[in-house]
Amino acid sequence: MLGAQPPSRDPFPILDGNGNRVQEIREAPQVPLSLAVATTHFRYNPPANRLLTTGNTSTGASFTYDAQG
Repeated sequence: MLGAQPPSRDPFPILDGNGNRVQEIREAPQVPLSLAVATTHFRYNPPANRLLTTGNTSTGASFTYDAQG
């Protein structure tokens, strides 16, 4: 089948000792059938075990929580 896109793979998370995601790697199909790799980083507040920041390497998008969440 011409022009068919391969299925994207499930995200591959890397977890810390508490089971929180600290990094996630995704592969998504792009024209023409090459794979773009994006990495999402997660940072947590250890005492409260809450998400502080996250960001994506391919889009540059990120967000941050303050101490109150």
